Amino acid sequence: MNVKDRQIRSLPVEVRFERESGIDAGGMGRDWFSNLMNEATSTRTRLFTCRPQNEYRYSIARTKVSMDPSDLQLYKFIGLVLSKVLLQSVTIPTLFDKLIYKTLLGKPAQLQDIFSIDPELGTQLMQIAYKDPIVRTIELVPNGSNVPLTNYNKDAYIILRIQRRLTIGIQAQLEQMREGFQHLVSRHFIEQQELEAEDIELLLYGHTDIDVQDWQESTIVEPSSDTNSYLINWFWDIVRTDFTDQKRRQLLRFATGSPAPPQEGFAFLLGQNSNRLTPFKIQIFQFQDENMLPISHTCFNKIDLPRYRSKEQLKMKLILAIEQTNDGILNA
Repeated sequence: MNVKDRQIRSLPVEVRFERESGIDAGGMGRDWFSNLMNEATSTRTRLFTCRPQNEYRYSIARTKVSMDPSDLQLYKFIGLVLSKVLLQSVTIPTLFDKLIYKTLLGKPAQLQDIFSIDPELGTQLMQIAYKDPIVRTIELVPNGSNVPLTNYNKDAYIILRIQRRLTIGIQAQLEQMREGFQHLVSRHFIEQQELEAEDIELLLYGHTDIDVQDWQESTIVEPSSDTNSYLINWFWDIVRTDFTDQKRRQLLRFATGSPAPPQEGFAFLLGQNSNRLTPFKIQIFQFQDENMLPISHTCFNKIDLPRYRSKEQLKMKLILAIEQTNDGILNA
């Protein structure tokens, strides 16, 4: 890694949006990462696909034609972006399939990974693995048609069959993502930290479920006299009971720029260029304005709440604010 690469690895990404006056102290950068990954995985780019049977995880779009070199460079760029997300300790709202996480780390796919892509083949390979296989000819390696499938070589056959099924049509794309990711996150670092696919998923995406109790216990309310006020009680009741986990992630992104807390929990939220612990904060306005929406300050992990007159009104205003954030409106 040369001097320029070390600078890219260590320096945080600072963002300035056109026609916006905000200064990036961490929140705008987190939002930029989220917007970038949302765009990269959108149907417009056709780089990834998302299927319910794969737990709504994003997989590389398979193609029967050779990829344009510029498209392959996009996959490399995405891998590079994911490395910066990891190094800056932020999270993104994009959940990839296990094959992508393993590829980023340079680790081979295993038998259980096939089930999300091809459950029928997974079942067949499980039967081969734990029962006597039917002798047949397979052309997976040179001269493979002359090699019978037996108990002695079935493990090698299963590995080759998995690799072929999982990577057919996407081998070049996977390799580009791995190359981009490991440009900043080296093999030595991966081995030193003993990182597995589950670790990368947690570091990039955060916890699958938002722990509302941890969120509430790690939150500061100002003024402190309002800690147990009706408005705060309404807020946590809405978050805990009325919101789905997806809506909680959207609310967290609205307030912090990131859709998930750090893997250590809400007490470790970062702000101010992602290098200082900045707890989640709710500021209660001392006036009542039913027309005003909640205001977020993502660089400080803070949300301002006017004194709404009912729980339903607070819920409606929170949802409106969240939807505007998803459309790209965000305060620094």
